[in-house]
This record gives sequence, C-alpha cells and structure tokens, in this order.
Amino acid sequence: MRRPIVYYMLTQRGTWWPPEVSSHYAKELSRFGSVVYFRQGSEREEAFRQTFRHLELLRHVIADPSPEELADTEYYFLSAKHEPGIWADQASSVLDLSAACDGNGEVDCRRGAKVVRPVVHAARKSKALDIAAIPGINPPRLHLLSARARDLLSSLGATGCSITPALDKSTGALSTTRFQLHVTQPVSAPPDSGKVLRIIDECPRCGAVLAGHLESLPVFKRDEMAKTDFQYFDAYRTSNRGEIKLVNEIPLVSGRVMKALVASGMSGLRDYLTEPPIRFGVAEIT
Repeated sequence: MRRPIVYYMLTQRGTWWPPEVSSHYAKELSRFGSVVYFRQGSEREEAFRQTFRHLELLRHVIADPSPEELADTEYYFLSAKHEPGIWADQASSVLDLSAACDGNGEVDCRRGAKVVRPVVHAARKSKALDIAAIPGINPPRLHLLSARARDLLSSLGATGCSITPALDKSTGALSTTRFQLHVTQPVSAPPDSGKVLRIIDECPRCGAVLAGHLESLPVFKRDEMAKTDFQYFDAYRTSNRGEIKLVNEIPLVSGRVMKALVASGMSGLRDYLTEPPIRFGVAEIT
C-alpha cells in the first residue's frame, strides 16, 4: 500500500497558520487552509516539524490506498454525495420519532429514531446517482441506490443491511428504479479515539455530540466488530470523558464491497476527506 498521509492541524480554536507556512509550504497546505499534509517519511515533513515545533499541533496519520488496493483493507467509511431531487426533510414521514431525543427543541438531535416507512424519491428531478446519501434524515444513516447498485449488492450477498424500494413521489407507488439502503448492523463496542480535545456542539438533552475535536482518529478492535459487509457506530470511547454518544450513525463498508462499487464505476461515492484530500477512508482495526 502506498505511504500514508501525515497531516497537522492547530489545536487552538480560531487560530491560523503563520505566514511562513503559506509561503514555504503552499503545496502542502490544504485547499481551505485548515491542515498541512505530507506523505509519511518525507524530508519536508521533518523540516516542517523542526521549523514549527513551537506551535501546538495535532498530528494524524491516515491511510491513503489507491483504487487497486481497496480489497487489501477490511473496512472503509462509507461516504456518498447528496442527491438532488430527494425531499430534504422527510424525518416526520420516514422515521418513528416517538422514542427519539428532541434536543429540547434547541438542536435537531433525533438520536433513537427508527426507520418505519420508505424514503420519498422525486425521480424526475434526480440526477440518479448509483449511491447517494439522503439529506435531512440523520439518524439513522440511509442511502439511496439505483437498480444497478441494488443488483450489485444483491449479487455479492451483502450483509448487515436491508435494501427496500423507495417511494416514487410522482405516483405514490413503490419505485422500481430507486431503493433505500439501510445499514442495520451495529458494532458491538465503539472505537477508541484518545482524549476529547474540544466539544464544539452537543445536544442539551441527551449529551450526544454534533461536532468536536478528538485526539486521534477512531481505532476499532477486531473482536468488537461484526463480520458483515455493512455496520455502523454511533459513539466514541475516550480516555478523559468515557464513552461519548454521537448524533450521527456512521456507516462502514467492507473492502470487498467497496472494491466492487469502484470497479463497477458506481457514481455517487464521495471523497472521505477534503482536508487533507483522502479519497477512501480506511477504518483502522487492531
């Protein structure tokens, strides 16, 4: 596998890189300027560390596999684009919110919601991505599939999910061309993420985190993961705040399914990160 990406970010909120970074490391500065990144082991990374060792920096190492190496990794984070033409807010019609957190009316939490009805799909307005995230329904994490993507996952015998027809908005009938992918299998325990450095936003009622910064990228334990093609997690295990709950349910997909999606040219997969640019998000497992 090609060398991982090492990236640095400032730990203090509201601070910016000194001018010397943009002048001497313009090629390594990310598109929006939030991180500086290198291939692991590069001489320029070592020079950067020595030059800016006085700054309070957070250093992360992240795998960056090529498309040819996808099957060599057990699991990836499933990242997909939002598809135009789907009703943006269908929570009240698709989800059972009776047991969900209401965020005291201050935040749109919905933790504990259950999928009970099909997603409504406006077929005529859609660009018909093969796999697409559904905006406005979170949690639980749902995706919309084309018939082509449905057939591929069915031929693979993909596990840890359910695939059912979406509802065609124009006819009110179940669609024969668009389907919803619901990741149903949870991990048995959340991944480790070191210390909580900062919580930016959290639910005032249940305490679930909407945004924050953690010391490390999530690390999963192999014996705490399911042996399915799809699974999800909704919490982190931290060293200073114990287990913290997330508003989002974050889906993972197996290497064999990810490789098949990419090899088949399925549209809709989104880059895992833009800062730094990482196309495929590897789930680290020990």
